[in-house]
Amino acid sequence: MFGLDTTMVVTLLLAGIVAFVLAHFLLQSRAQPQEKPPRPHPPRGGADLSTRNRPETNGEARPLRSLSPPTETHSPEAPLENGSSLESGVWSPVVSGKKESPEQASSPTTRTFGRRKTDLVEEATVETLWSNLKHERTAQFISFINFKGGVGKSTCAVEISASLAKHYGKRVLLIDLDPQTNATFYLMDHGEWQSWQQTNGSLKTLFDAYLAGSGEGFDISQVIKKDLLCHGGPSLVPGLALLPSHLALVLIDIQLAAKTTVGEAVFSSQAIIRQALQQVQDQYDYIIFDCPPNFNLVTQNGLFASDSYVIPAIPDYLSTLGINMIQGEVTRFSERIRAALAMFGGTFTGPELRGIIFTRVRLRGRNPLRFIDLHERRMHEVYRTNPDLAFKHFVSEAVRFAEAPERQIPVSVSPRIEDREVRDEIMRLTEEFISRFEEKEHHRGTDEHAWLRPDA
Repeated sequence: MFGLDTTMVVTLLLAGIVAFVLAHFLLQSRAQPQEKPPRPHPPRGGADLSTRNRPETNGEARPLRSLSPPTETHSPEAPLENGSSLESGVWSPVVSGKKESPEQASSPTTRTFGRRKTDLVEEATVETLWSNLKHERTAQFISFINFKGGVGKSTCAVEISASLAKHYGKRVLLIDLDPQTNATFYLMDHGEWQSWQQTNGSLKTLFDAYLAGSGEGFDISQVIKKDLLCHGGPSLVPGLALLPSHLALVLIDIQLAAKTTVGEAVFSSQAIIRQALQQVQDQYDYIIFDCPPNFNLVTQNGLFASDSYVIPAIPDYLSTLGINMIQGEVTRFSERIRAALAMFGGTFTGPELRGIIFTRVRLRGRNPLRFIDLHERRMHEVYRTNPDLAFKHFVSEAVRFAEAPERQIPVSVSPRIEDREVRDEIMRLTEEFISRFEEKEHHRGTDEHAWLRPDA
């Protein structure tokens, strides 16, 4: 009637019916939960919570094997559930329904008096490491540290190191722990550093050797550069040496954390530098660490090796606010190491805060007695609260210090007349630095040189 073919009409009706039936079937199948396949029986002696109170073939309920060490309700003589036992105070877990063999008992999963075998492995490694460190040291190991960047920490470390070597005849090794490499490029240009690290290496080379498992045989003297500040002639500071840093050192912390496994000593990753320096420490009077502005494992390596530390700080609110926080972190770090060594008769006094050095101090008209009001107030407050820690001399904010890294000549050793004023400033600071460290050192007993030693 409407011009439609009868065959077409029938086809459309059939298609609609088929679509309806399929849709209905799909809805029904989704509404019904999927039937779970039957759970297989666990191996005999295995632990499966679904077997609780399930009848066995003999009609008796099988007891659930205990998965935990025995509690105080079990006597040493009484047998434990399902074959576990407590013999001579040693917890022997069940493996596949059988008591451990002697070989299994020596595996890292064994518990002795409630302690894992891995704990004993770690402790044995700690004892070995401690035995390698407990000897006398003659050099002064000092860390320069501040968690805040841009406070002149590297400038202070480099200038004092160079001044100690140039004007006071000290043998100084400066170790740049900071991946920003400020101290490194203060004393080397980029081309010189590139050539050196390709042929000899850098601090990163030492850490790479440790990560590769060859740290104990690493010769640290190969990466220490001694002929610094030559500029086409003899070195301006023959007594100064540098262990240069590397930009890729920023990634080392992650790798060190991953390396410290159950087989490692609890502080082995903090002792890498300390162990390596044993080869060369007798060659120096001062070993100074320029630490990065954080408390990661590289910084902890410097502190673990140090007898003392100083905090360079700008005399403003934010820079001095963190002084107490730094002290707290170093104290907690020392306590952790001390606890690890205590069971072996070792002791770790930890690095001692020996001074706060004010840096980038702004003066009025270069008159050292007239600070700007903000810096003056903050310095007086620190002098009042920490009279024995605050250095009386300081590092001013002078353009000469900003120019020094570009020229690769520290102001403290510069022969230029125009640098004389700030050079004298650094020399006064260095004299106070020596008096603080060497006067106290003069009164120390010989055996107290070894901050890591057996208890008497």
